[in-house]
Amino acid sequence: GAFIPDFIFEKYDKKVYLEIVGFWTKEYLDRKLQKLADIFASTDNRKKKNNNNNKDKSDLLFIAVNEDFACSKSSFSSIVPKGQLIFYKNDTVPIKPILDYLKAIDREMIERKVNDPNLKIELDKDDNNNDAIISINKVAQKYGIPTEVARRISIRDNKEKYIEAGMYLILKSKAHKLESLLTGTSRFIDACSILSKEGIPESCHAELIVKLGY
Repeated sequence: GAFIPDFIFEKYDKKVYLEIVGFWTKEYLDRKLQKLADIFASTDNRKKKNNNNNKDKSDLLFIAVNEDFACSKSSFSSIVPKGQLIFYKNDTVPIKPILDYLKAIDREMIERKVNDPNLKIELDKDDNNNDAIISINKVAQKYGIPTEVARRISIRDNKEKYIEAGMYLILKSKAHKLESLLTGTSRFIDACSILSKEGIPESCHAELIVKLGY
């Protein structure tokens, strides 16, 4: 019959499945092991057929097995690839391996987009017709891409004109103006007050002040 895992996690177009093997009878265990052996064998064959050239993270099945059943350890270890096998105790399944895999999918997707020569970001004026301070979050929303991708591509394509502080890009000419306004200011609170008057968002004050050499 069809194999339906207990949980599905999704990240972009990738799926991660989790099957929890808890209490069982011997018949249940034998059936489960046979089913898993079939699944992992067919996955392995598919990988070999593709010659492993495809480095992309693919859909993955994690198996969580209750450690109280000593007989299960070697049975499952011989079928399930090591990184996809989770042993648990006391009904608490550690999902760190799954979270790590989801983060790896995230990193891979970011790298792929950042290295995509067709993805260009034009930093134009914001809603208030101001091109001196650009919100990276707004750029991400406009292009429908993750914030980290928007941040890295914006910097890559515009580093001659902008500097980065917090989640904002500040026009270099604006930064030079701020630099002269801050001359003679020694207290952080006064520097922040000057930046606020110049429309610089509070969340990037500290980083910008450091970048301006204070």
